[in-house]
Amino acid sequence: MQNKPLIIAIIELGTHHEVLWSVYHQCRATYDHTHVLTTTDNHMFLKQELKEDDSSSLHIKEKTVSMTSYLDAMRHVLDSCDHILITTLLPRDYLYFCQWEWRHKSLLLLHDLHYHYASDENMMIPTTPRQISALIKYKAINYQKSAARLVTEYRCLVCAESMLQYAKAQQYDTVVDYLDLGYSPSRPVIKATKGSINIVIPGSISSLRRDYQAVIDALARSTHQHPISIILAGSTESTTDEAIISSFRLLSSSTLTVVSYDSELSHEAYLSCLAQADYLLLPIRPNKDVGIIRERYGYSSHSGALHDLTRYGTRTIIPAHYPHQKATSQLLIPYDNAETLTHILSQCTPREKTPYQYERSRSIIEVFTALGF
Repeated sequence: MQNKPLIIAIIELGTHHEVLWSVYHQCRATYDHTHVLTTTDNHMFLKQELKEDDSSSLHIKEKTVSMTSYLDAMRHVLDSCDHILITTLLPRDYLYFCQWEWRHKSLLLLHDLHYHYASDENMMIPTTPRQISALIKYKAINYQKSAARLVTEYRCLVCAESMLQYAKAQQYDTVVDYLDLGYSPSRPVIKATKGSINIVIPGSISSLRRDYQAVIDALARSTHQHPISIILAGSTESTTDEAIISSFRLLSSSTLTVVSYDSELSHEAYLSCLAQADYLLLPIRPNKDVGIIRERYGYSSHSGALHDLTRYGTRTIIPAHYPHQKATSQLLIPYDNAETLTHILSQCTPREKTPYQYERSRSIIEVFTALGF
């Protein structure tokens, strides 16, 4: 146990509001005071969750304020903190944070390892205007150099055990530990439909990061003992992704209902979808592209949807290629292809919505302490 009161600052300057939400609640449970430094967009998304009280303070960066001005104004806050957890930085801010005076008491959470440590080995040959633009930014605007330098200035965390193991195997030496982002809120009251099955596909609808065709093929082949609702709990990222919704809707029948949304769900609506789920279905591809860099899911990168199963302990159907995490492996149902997924979907049954509390092995404060902060 710590003898003195400990204060932490969480800095989320990207769009990972789901990471901020989990980390914020974890820190409020263990630190004497938690400062949150984040953007107006993240604040608006989590306005029902982030609190100004004796345990936490909010410091919101307005869009018109520069990073230098914003953090200069936060000097008194940062000086008072024992620990600083940086959960997301944008590439345009990397050089600034390379010279940041508080980095000695900070841990930096990385979402994409190849982008920082192995960019040349994992760089794609650009074939589209978008990829050419990404290459120019990465090379000419010095994102590549600043990304590589940033991870030499910090001790870094990753989002999962499997990423930490991969980083060690690849000798990414400044990756020192992983941060457990699992978190269970109270389950909202839901109206259950007797005898029906809700299968939720959580997160943005993205054909670049998800393989929906295997799901569509499996649903078309499977026989259902109970009525099924497929809930696409996210908004589309492109016009191509809108066609995916149309493909799902073609499967609609007297026993299969498809639910989709025209815009991004609020935080509260998203949790409500997860709470209604009998199963989650995560059709994650093996790889994703970050600009011009190819990342490998479960190894050099991580899907935030994996944390959704920790909200209410929901059984989760997931491709077999994605590495299991020890804390949640008992909840996972792996599939290899559309054929095995067809069998799994045919065997699904309604599940009782029982209380669940995710148990993590250590707190954020223990991660800092173990690393000598």
